[in-house]
Amino acid sequence: MIEKKDKPSFLRDATLSEETGEIRWRNTDMVVFHGIALRTIFKANRELLGSGADPIWYEAGRKVGLADGELLLPLKEEIPWVQFMQTIGEIFTSMGWGVCKVVLSDPDKKEAIVHIKNCAISRGEISDTAICYYLAGAVEGIFRVLLNADVVCRETKCQAKGDPYCEFHVTRKLS
Repeated sequence: MIEKKDKPSFLRDATLSEETGEIRWRNTDMVVFHGIALRTIFKANRELLGSGADPIWYEAGRKVGLADGELLLPLKEEIPWVQFMQTIGEIFTSMGWGVCKVVLSDPDKKEAIVHIKNCAISRGEISDTAICYYLAGAVEGIFRVLLNADVVCRETKCQAKGDPYCEFHVTRKLS
């Protein structure tokens, strides 16, 4: 069994090169980004493009999620599935996205439900609709790789709407 101290953690495992100014985690360059800047970029895009910005953010998230899924894939072989799902939540929590938990995952049915409390995108925001399109896309991309299946993700709860957390449902894509 992998002890908590042995599980991957962005904060513990990332390295900073003083020479290049790069932060590296799992051999990938990373950037620490101000939460207010992130939310300002999302808002500015929505103001400029209206709801047309939403699929752009979803697709960007999906592409990043595909890359993240490939980074996480080696862990899938090292630990049992349930522990692997818990570890994924812990990794994204350590990156500051909020308190991330995979509350349901069924690799046979190709389904998952992810909760993010204090989500970095909806933190402090107010909206009548769900706003975390980037994260919905990222969750899709990650699970597309990990489940090895054509899946889609939709945000069914959002803190910006007053829900206690953001909730993302991953399901097999219907043809």
